[in-house]
Amino acid sequence: MCVVCGEQVETISHLFWFCDHAKEVWSSCKLSFPFEIFPSWDYMDVIWHLQKWEEARPEIVERTVMISGGIWKNRNEARHGDTFISYPTFSNFVILNNLLKERSLRIYNRRSLMRREMHVTFKF
Repeated sequence: MCVVCGEQVETISHLFWFCDHAKEVWSSCKLSFPFEIFPSWDYMDVIWHLQKWEEARPEIVERTVMISGGIWKNRNEARHGDTFISYPTFSNFVILNNLLKERSLRIYNRRSLMRREMHVTFKF
């Protein structure tokens, strides 16, 4: 039985895509999938289909992996007796976490570019 909703048999497909908790998380994160996900699909089926869309929707695979990683972590915490994070709190946490990672990546890229420019500028 799913430790999150307690209503369905826990499968990977249910946990990530069809559990009410997962639906709420995906909706709150403003990430919609450009295709229908079927209950018979496993996690890698979804990733495979997302890769086909990556040119049209950059970073969709990375965002999906980050958010589903959060869903998995939250599920494990609930299963092993730790605090389960409710829908709004969890969704806000995932969104904030994604924003912080994106900001860190932009800062890192900017610094790397500056270092390369300095290296070229001062090279004699």
